[in-house]
Parts: sequence; structure tokens; C-alpha cells
Amino acid sequence: MKRLFYALIMLIMTMNASAIKKNNVSVLYVGGSSNYDLGMASLDEASLKADISARKASFMALLNKYFTRVKCIDASEYEASMSDGFDVTIIDGTPKKLKDEWIENDEKGNPVAYHKAQYLPDNFNRAVITIADATDNMGRSLGSKLDWYCLCLSGYAHSTNFDHPIFKGPYKVKPKMEMRKTPAEAKTYTYLCDEPLPETMPMWSVQTKDYENTPGYRIGLVSREDGFFDSPDVEFISGGVSSKSIGAVAIGRHGNFFSWGFAASPTDMTEAGRMAFVNAVVYMKQFNGQTPIARKFNDAIATRNHARFMKYVFSNDFYNEYVETVKKTQTFLNNMRDSLTEVKKNGGVLTESQEAIMQMPRQQIPSRAQILSQYGGSLYKTFGDDKEAVNEYLDKNIDYLYPDANPFNVNIDTDAKLLGIANNNKQLLNKAIGMLERGEDTDVANRILTRYTLCRFTSPQEWRAWYDKYQDKLFFTESGGWLFLVNSREKDVVGNDYSVLKKEKEAQVNAAIPAPEQPKQASPMAQPSKTTPVVLDANAETLPDGNKAIVITSNIFTGFHIYAKVAETDPFIETKISIELPEGYETDGAMQLPSVMLLNKESKTTVYSGENSFVQKIKGNGNGTAKITIEYQCCDDSVCYPPQTETLEVKL
Repeated sequence: MKRLFYALIMLIMTMNASAIKKNNVSVLYVGGSSNYDLGMASLDEASLKADISARKASFMALLNKYFTRVKCIDASEYEASMSDGFDVTIIDGTPKKLKDEWIENDEKGNPVAYHKAQYLPDNFNRAVITIADATDNMGRSLGSKLDWYCLCLSGYAHSTNFDHPIFKGPYKVKPKMEMRKTPAEAKTYTYLCDEPLPETMPMWSVQTKDYENTPGYRIGLVSREDGFFDSPDVEFISGGVSSKSIGAVAIGRHGNFFSWGFAASPTDMTEAGRMAFVNAVVYMKQFNGQTPIARKFNDAIATRNHARFMKYVFSNDFYNEYVETVKKTQTFLNNMRDSLTEVKKNGGVLTESQEAIMQMPRQQIPSRAQILSQYGGSLYKTFGDDKEAVNEYLDKNIDYLYPDANPFNVNIDTDAKLLGIANNNKQLLNKAIGMLERGEDTDVANRILTRYTLCRFTSPQEWRAWYDKYQDKLFFTESGGWLFLVNSREKDVVGNDYSVLKKEKEAQVNAAIPAPEQPKQASPMAQPSKTTPVVLDANAETLPDGNKAIVITSNIFTGFHIYAKVAETDPFIETKISIELPEGYETDGAMQLPSVMLLNKESKTTVYSGENSFVQKIKGNGNGTAKITIEYQCCDDSVCYPPQTETLEVKL
């Protein structure tokens, strides 16, 4: 009887062990990152190395459990060709760069675009899953819509499409739904929503640890939803709790790129999170050999949603919320000053940063005209404070909006308006081709066809043959460049080749006649723009009281900000300024800081905006050079750029 009992136990154990059937998918895991944000958590070298190893081991244990062939390498060893031998590549580290990041300037030397570093070749077509910030690193230079909206994703998912295949199998996913408070930050983006946001919404936990419950834990990434639904090669799978809009993409796909925006290793995922991730690996196998059709090479490109934002700017709500934030900032700082004054009365000694808060100037409440002059642009110059006229103008011209030279801004395409056909209606192309065939207004027709397609035919017959062949497969993408593209996986489809734009730009540069060399003169401080929103400078000056000081100035483009003090519940990076003085000099007291504002009425995070001066008095004498290092992160309502570090030098 005992033998029979033990035999039954062994049989049950064998059945349980074989219950998990491995899937026939080969996986390359590219690791090398930590479970912690190294800018927020202090790990010594040994602890960091151990944590990176533990994260690799966690992913390998999960992948080996469910897949037939798994290999792990460090990101420093990765070459794109290695992915050819696997069905799916998971990138969780930062490989070697193929190209450095660079700033594109116009003929006058003004910055017009920032180009990310490139890690994958232009023709990369292997199925890839990217973890957290690896999403932006890997895909942006190739035109992926899975961009860096904000590194601010915590551990909960919402607005999830549970009908998507990654929740259907092959392995069971059982998310535990909870009603949780709608993220407060999402309410500042209600102008993007068709309906008011509820106070609570259903969510499920993807990971058990995140930066909100574990100080210093790695932060996840969300991508912009704006324009995310305007091409057939993208899928919105889930949103997540972040500091951005409710529609920000936490899990999504664009072509052969899949973004798992959540940052935790499998050890710190929930069971539902692990199973959804495993199913995502299985799902992505089918996209080997594909590439995105629509390419978002300009992450600052405007879409028609800009009209919604401008309506919001001219509304009473925008101004009232701005004023309320200023008032809350004043109350917040006054309370801090009262508390610090009490400390001094009781004999306490304040730190340098506390002394700086005591000296910080008070923010003034701006007039409505001042706010509109900052945010309203050409609409304010044209219509003043007439919000009804602004709304009517935008509604009347919504079909003809087109991005102008300034990022995140739109203008009116007068050619499309002249013909009375919306620029996202393929009949506009049909009309323009007909004009060429009849020899009518050929300049207008050619502008329209060149503006809205990637074709460059030289005869009406070629245009007509292309349109007739693909008209049923044409779709219009705003985020992909305001273009009609062909929904087809055929090789070398005419009309989908973005290299046309690159070649034309190169031809324009090569055709430019270089200006005669001028004598070098001291140039004024550069002005910020939407492509370069923060401009920094530093000088040594003599103050009115006769003391010497290093003055660091930040000029921040309208609508953008950098962070002063970040609340523990927010994932942003504080502005830090360090000064290395030459021999013979030392600092004299605390740095004098400019005025701040609360990020919004729901937050205790404070920010700098506009023009600011940071003044550090110094004492001493001699010659030498002071080295100033500024660390900061810049954001606006539409984007949070990755943290930056700039170094300036000042001769003393």
C-alpha cells in the first residue's frame, strides 16, 4: 500500500512538473541594467554589480521556464546581427552606439532638431521587446512611435485592452482588478479627453515594487498617445499610472518593436505581469522580418490635437488653474519660510539650501494678457482675448491644419483650403492628380502631392497609375509626417520610402552657397526654442555691493520648466548646480536661487520657468577657471526630455 501511495505522489509530481509546456520560441536577452535608478539610489560598485547579475538571473529563470532556447548576453557585447539567430530579442540594457546624438541646425546656425543616438541599423527588422527606457533608446532613431513621453511610470496598469492576444494565451493571465484613484496629474490633460475623468478607475498591479513604494527603484517609461492611432502598424495595449495624460502608452507595439514600459524584473512582477510578459514574447515572434510603415522621426511634430490645446489655453479654466497654482506656490513657500524662521528663533542653524529658500523672491500673479502672450502665439496676436473667435477659427480650419516650422505648432495649408478638401482625405491627392492631367494650377497640384506623399513622379501618368493601384490601401498619418502611406508589406512599395525626405534635405544643404567668412565677434546668448528649450550660460560678475559672484543663467522656452525641489512621490530629476573653483577661491555663503512655482495645484514639486539667475558669491583672488556642472530635466505638458548634464567654464 505504501509503495502505491508513493508511486501516486511521484506521478502527481511528474504531472505538475510537465504541466508547463515550453513554447518553441528562441529568445536572446540583452541585459546589463539595474533594478534601481542610479540617479536616485546610491549603490556602491559591488552592490550595483550584484544587482545587475540578479536582474539577469531573474529574466533568465522566467524565460528558461517557458521557452525552448534562451541566451543571455551583456548589452556591451550586443551586435544587431546576433538577433538574426533568434525569434525575439529582449533589450534591457544599453548597447554600443552606432551613431552619437547630434543637433541639426538651419543655415543660420539655429537648432531645428535634436537627433537621438542610434543603436540599431536602419534596416533592422527583427522582433524586439524593449524594457522601460530602452524603448526610446532603441527605436527613436528608426522612427518608432514608442518614444520618450516621460520616464514616470509606476507599477499599476489601466485602460488595458484585455482582448489583446497577450492576455489570451498561450499562458493564462489573471490580473486582479482594483478600483484606484485616477492619477491626479492626468487631470491636467483633460483637454485631450472627450469626457471628464472619473475619480477612480479599474487598475491591475504589474509589479510589486516601483519608485512609489521602494525609494530609488527603477522608473518605467510611457510613450505619447498623440498620433499613436493613425497608422495600421501600431497597437495600444495598456496605459499605466504616470505623471502624464491618461492615454499615455505603457504597453504597445509599432511594427517589429514592442514596448514593455514597466521597469521591474520578473522577481518583482506580479504573476499576471509575468504571464502577460511571457505571452508578449510569444506574440512578437510573428513580426520577424517586418518594420514600421509609418515612421515618426520628429518626436516634436504637431498633430491636430494642438487645436485642442490652444482652445484650452484661451479658456477661463487654463488661466484660473494657472493663478491657483501661483497662489498655492505662495502659500507653500510662506509656510516653509515661517517654519524656517521658527527654527532660527529657537537657535537652530539653517542649511545652505534652507537659507536660499528664505531669500527666494515671491512669484507674482500674472494677468490673463500676460499668460496669453506667453502661450497663445500667433492666435493671440490675431484674435487677442477673444476665445470664441479662436475656437471658431480652429473649428473652421481643422481640416486644413499642417505643421509649421516651429515644433508642436500648426498652421493652415492654404492649398488644401483653396481646393476645399481636408488634407487627410485621399480625394485631395485624386484632385491634385486630375489638375496635373488637365494642366490646371500645376504648381498647387505639385505642392500638394509632394507635401503629402513620399512619391516624386515626373508625369501625370505615373501619379495616376500609383494612385489607382494603391488608393484602397492608403492611410494618413500625422505623427508619421502628415503623409499618405500604403498599408502594404510588399517589398519596396513605392510611396513608403522615407529616405526620399533625407535625400532632399541633403540636396538642399549641398546646394546652399556658403557665406563669406566674417570676422569673429562675441555672439549674444542663444535663445531657447521648442527644440532646444533650455539655454544655459555663466559669467563672473561684480555685484552692486562690490562682491564677486558666479552668475548662472537659465533661459527656458515658454511652456517648459526644469525642477527645483521634487516631492518624494514624483519621479523627476531636481536641478543641481555644482561649482569647482580654482586654487585661491572659495564660495561665500549659500547660492541665491530664483523664484519657483508649484508644478501644479496637486503637487508639492516646484519648478523654474522663464529666465532665471543662480548667484553664487565667491571670495579670494588669483587666476584660473571655474567649472560649473548643471544637472537638470526639462518638461512641458507634452514631453519630458531625458535628464541632461551640461558643463560651463568661467575664467576668473
